[in-house]
Amino acid sequence: MTTTLRNTLFIILGVVIFCIAALLISNLIVKNKVEAFLTNDLPPHIQNSYDELSVNMLNGTLTLKQALVAVRNQTNDTIHTNFSAEKITIEDLDYWDYLFNDLIHFEAIQLSNATIEHHKNKYNSTKDSTNASSSKLKRAFLIGNLSVDNTTISMYDGTSDSTALYTDRLMIDVDSIRMDSQSITEKIPFAYGAYTVKTDTVFLKVSAYENMTIQQLELQQGALDLKQIKLFTKYSRDKHAQLLEKERDHFDLRIDSLQLAKIDFGFTDDTFFAESHKLVLSNPKLDIFRNKLVADDPSIKPLYSKMLRELPFALTIDSVAIKNGAIAYTEKVKQDNPGGTITFSALDAQIANMSNTYGANTKTEIHIDAQFMEQTPFTVDWNFDVNDQEDRFLFKSDVGPLTASRLNKFTEPNLGVKMEGATNKTYFTISGGNEAATIDLRINYDEFKVTVMEKDEKNDKNWFLSAVANLFISKNSDDSENDFREGSAQVSRVKNRSFFNYLWLNVEAGLRKNLL
Repeated sequence: MTTTLRNTLFIILGVVIFCIAALLISNLIVKNKVEAFLTNDLPPHIQNSYDELSVNMLNGTLTLKQALVAVRNQTNDTIHTNFSAEKITIEDLDYWDYLFNDLIHFEAIQLSNATIEHHKNKYNSTKDSTNASSSKLKRAFLIGNLSVDNTTISMYDGTSDSTALYTDRLMIDVDSIRMDSQSITEKIPFAYGAYTVKTDTVFLKVSAYENMTIQQLELQQGALDLKQIKLFTKYSRDKHAQLLEKERDHFDLRIDSLQLAKIDFGFTDDTFFAESHKLVLSNPKLDIFRNKLVADDPSIKPLYSKMLRELPFALTIDSVAIKNGAIAYTEKVKQDNPGGTITFSALDAQIANMSNTYGANTKTEIHIDAQFMEQTPFTVDWNFDVNDQEDRFLFKSDVGPLTASRLNKFTEPNLGVKMEGATNKTYFTISGGNEAATIDLRINYDEFKVTVMEKDEKNDKNWFLSAVANLFISKNSDDSENDFREGSAQVSRVKNRSFFNYLWLNVEAGLRKNLL
């Protein structure tokens, strides 16, 4: 081997050894800096640990295995949140930004098999919020893409059935995340770009009495798609009534799918806003049971315009569509029977301007088509102005042919009244506000009569009361012009009753004017 060749080999070998040494030293330096950051630079109420930290300078990858994070209240040692992940992979660290610009900049972060557990009852929000300035980050974060795979989230509230939220197999993908000392003090502590969220199991405790489950959730590019939603009272009807101190509906709502298009949300100053171009509910089925044997709830029930107006956030939904819905309402007023039921089926509805952000004179418009008691066409046109402090509304309805006996499913167990005959066509318009309303009702009917039942004998007729009642009821509407009877009535609102009770009081007053 010549001297020149030998020297060349030594030089090459030296360069290789230098590069290897430089790589090892660089890996060690970066690893030490990361460890120092995790140890010293995180806020003091955030503690972390891990089994293994590795750095590969060749491909710019940092890997943490079996990572654990515990978050405490800032004023005491109570841990309210735990996070763990089998593996956290951080790709393509920008060394220049890290070493010279105080910026932790990663091309991507991947979390595998993560678990998040939060205890709401242990979180001291008031005291923590007063120390927000101490949570400012010493370095800004920039993440090109965050990918979370197969994650489980659990939230507890400290009650006997303490699970407030649960979801597993959660997948999250978010681009362009940036968090710095300024953003971390905001309501949403980071900025972000395109995002996707998917899961196939969601459980949510809505209240002490109701739960919600969702079989599938997908949120992507401003569009939300939910499948198989259930919102229901978690107790049986009898158990629910035993637990109540005052009246509260027992209900079961099931929706095949819910879709929201063009979603936007965030904060304007300190006010949360939520917007969507369109909400679509497919095949919602609602079963409501009201036990009138429970003490009344004396609280004032606001009309829908006031409810929207006084929401604690800004809501804007341009349009809502309900497709093929169904409602069954059962009311129990006597101990010895299960109650009477009225139903609406094949219900389609369109709602425009469901919002509390539009200007004056932009009304919420509602149109409904349905089948009442299975066979009677029923249409509604209803509008109100959310900005109107008097909560004025206009409610128009067109009711098709109805065999009176179909109403006996409701009137017989609740009112002790059976009806015969038929209404051929009914129109009514209710215009009113928060204090009172006026109804104009036109009805065409034939061979109408009632049977009043004995109070203590469900199957026996009270002949005297039935005869008296039918003396005052006009048997047919034939004696009025165009075969319709017409009448108007005024009704004062009972403010501790619902809007639908308000409607019923108006319809009842209108029927009395026409039938008696």
